[in-house]
Amino acid sequence: MEIGPKALKAHAEMAPRRWTGKDIQAFFGWSPANHGLRLSRGHFPPPDGRDGSRDWWWPATITEWAATQPFVRCPHCNASVARLKQHLTKHARDGEHLP
Repeated sequence: MEIGPKALKAHAEMAPRRWTGKDIQAFFGWSPANHGLRLSRGHFPPPDGRDGSRDWWWPATITEWAATQPFVRCPHCNASVARLKQHLTKHARDGEHLP
C-alpha cells in the first residue's frame, strides 16, 4: 500500500516539530560555519534523523545536551559560547565596540 502526498503532508503536520541546522543556529546564536564545525568535530549530538540530505534533531535532544555544556551568553551578541573571553576577543579584533 502506497501513501499519497496528501496523507504524507497531514502526517508531517501532526508530527512533533523537528529542528534543522537553522533552528539550532538561531537557538544558540551560532553561525552556520560554527554549527558545521561543531558537528564535524563531534562536539555536538549526532542528528536524530535525516530528510533527504537535511539533518534534523528533536528539540529535547538539543536542550538536554545544552544543559550539560558550559555555555554562557555573550553580552554583546547573545550567542551561547563555551569560552567567553576568547569570543569577546574576536569581537574586539573585528573592530566592534564592546560595552
